[in-house]
Amino acid sequence: PAPVVPAAPTATIVSPACGETNGSITIAAQANVEYSINGTDYQASNSFAGVAPGTYTIYVKSTLTGNCVASAAG
Repeated sequence: PAPVVPAAPTATIVSPACGETNGSITIAAQANVEYSINGTDYQASNSFAGVAPGTYTIYVKSTLTGNCVASAAG
């Protein structure tokens, strides 16, 4: 069977207060994927809290075929 490529991720972003790390990123849920905001550390949860100001690329990686990743700038 062909590898399962996740759909391009979308996210809801809550910007942190000036100089704070209280922002959040919630990536739209998909089945059979893990989520990351740095491309290295993946987790089962689609929600990231305590996010500092900055630009992030969001990633979803298939748990069925671990090398299939989709990303989008956030």
